[in-house]
Amino acid sequence: MINIYNVFILCGGKCGSSTLSSSFKKLGYKTLKVHGKLDYIYQFKEDKLYECINNSCKNSHVIIIDVYRTPIERKISSFFENIHINIPDWKSKSIDHLINEFNNKYLNIIEEYHPINEAFENYKIPFFTEFNFKKRFNFLQKDNKIFIKLLYKDIQKWNKILTLIFNKPFIISNNNMSNKKEYYQTYQQFLSKYKVPKSYFDKLAIDREFKIYKILDKIHELDTLDGYITDFNSDTKITVFIPEFKVELKTTILHSKIRSLFEIDKTDTNLIIVKGDKTIKFEKYMKIKIKLFDKKDNKYKIDINFLEPNVKNFIL
Repeated sequence: MINIYNVFILCGGKCGSSTLSSSFKKLGYKTLKVHGKLDYIYQFKEDKLYECINNSCKNSHVIIIDVYRTPIERKISSFFENIHINIPDWKSKSIDHLINEFNNKYLNIIEEYHPINEAFENYKIPFFTEFNFKKRFNFLQKDNKIFIKLLYKDIQKWNKILTLIFNKPFIISNNNMSNKKEYYQTYQQFLSKYKVPKSYFDKLAIDREFKIYKILDKIHELDTLDGYITDFNSDTKITVFIPEFKVELKTTILHSKIRSLFEIDKTDTNLIIVKGDKTIKFEKYMKIKIKLFDKKDNKYKIDINFLEPNVKNFIL
């Protein structure tokens, strides 16, 4: 007998499906978490996912939720979820060794499927071609089926987003969170050091889903970003690594027109800028807070009004 559900969490792996599933269940929704047709067959030993959805929505609305997470984040998360199998002695390995293992053996083979597109094909629904970054979700209804697309990076805001969608309070129950797992510290060190190989970036450039949900086109709309200085390109320019997006951005601290007003001492690890009795010091790998604006030719400038340390006050 096929069960009837109110909610189908139809997500790919490592996209927050366990968190969504436990949240809906605690709120009284009969919920099925499934990673697609093949996963349904694995769970129930029969090929009846869409028959299950059809039966569930005969007399009431059914919610079908998917979450987009960037492929590289999914792959790294999956790599660590199974690290005890892939690299049994991982605790004794350096971060550089784990990065090399990931890039060479797992980067191009770990799955990155999108189950909701499989459902769209089954119901002859056109795929999403854009994402509503203002509302932070996509919403589509066909008959009694309601399709919702979220972003994984908004997981801390899902309660507010789902409250808006359903027009009633929604509580997110954190489940299967990496910060509770044995590998968490190593995972964080891996993330802070990892840089996406250019060959994989080239692959992403033609990936349909990545282009739709490409957060990089929207990062200048965010309030602030945390980054780390990774290089001093000149005595007025730095390179900043943004861990959240796994990208490096080059920017100018002092414009050439006012360069002569300052004394600058630059080494490979420090950049010291002096103006009168005031000094500001940048160190390699120091944490800074920035806001981006003015994208031109795929380059961003940093709005110094939002930079920590506070360069604007220093300059003025």
